[in-house]
Amino acid sequence: MKIRINKFLTLRLEKGETNIYITGKIFQQCKCLLLDVSLENNFNLRNINSIDEAAEKLDHGL
Repeated sequence: MKIRINKFLTLRLEKGETNIYITGKIFQQCKCLLLDVSLENNFNLRNINSIDEAAEKLDHGL
């Protein structure tokens, strides 16, 4: 399946994953987030509702 957003941007469903193409070249983006959360700080997790929010609020020390 292929969806053309505009003349620069195309989305393709390939092997069950959505890939982004910009001017015909695949855009390789980060697709995972590695979290190292200590037990002492797990109370912060109750206030996080999304991966984007976790990336923003949790320690960036890794």
